[in-house]
Amino acid sequence: MYLLEYIQPLLMMTLIYCKYLRMLTIKYYAHIHSQKKEREREREKEEEEEEEEEEEEEEEEEEEEEEEEEEEDRQTDRLLD
Repeated sequence: MYLLEYIQPLLMMTLIYCKYLRMLTIKYYAHIHSQKKEREREREKEEEEEEEEEEEEEEEEEEEEEEEEEEEDRQTDRLLD
């Protein structure tokens, strides 16, 4: 009986300590998960920005090509006249 009275507080403290460690572990993994999501969002934003820049560059190139074609057409029209 004396042994049980001695061990019970130790078991309770161990249980409390285990619950505390579990809580810290959950918080740690939640923090890591939120960081991963944040990095993923940043990466997606960067990819979207890169795609937009590429589209803008392509549009500019197309406009330049159209302008060159128009200029060539004008020159050929002048030569034909």
